[in-house]
Order: sequence, then C-alpha cells, then structure tokens
Amino acid sequence: MGTARGGVPSARLAIYKVCWAFDCQDADILAAFDERLPTVST
Repeated sequence: MGTARGGVPSARLAIYKVCWAFDCQDADILAAFDERLPTVST
C-alpha cells in the first residue's frame, strides 16, 4: 500500500466491488449506488 498525495487530509474513500469478471448488468451497478449512497456521511 502506498500513500496518496495531493488530496485533502480529511478526505475518505469508500470502494465497493459491484461486478465480477462476467455478467455485469447496468441494473447491478445502479442497485449498488442506490444501496450505498444513503450511507455516505458528510
């Protein structure tokens, strides 16, 4: 793991895996957005 540079020190990243190697539908991606966006705190 490296260190990110040039960003805001208080910035946070949330990374979720939505699709695997095969059979990734647009609906799967949109469903993941709908599920996770309300959990983002400001």
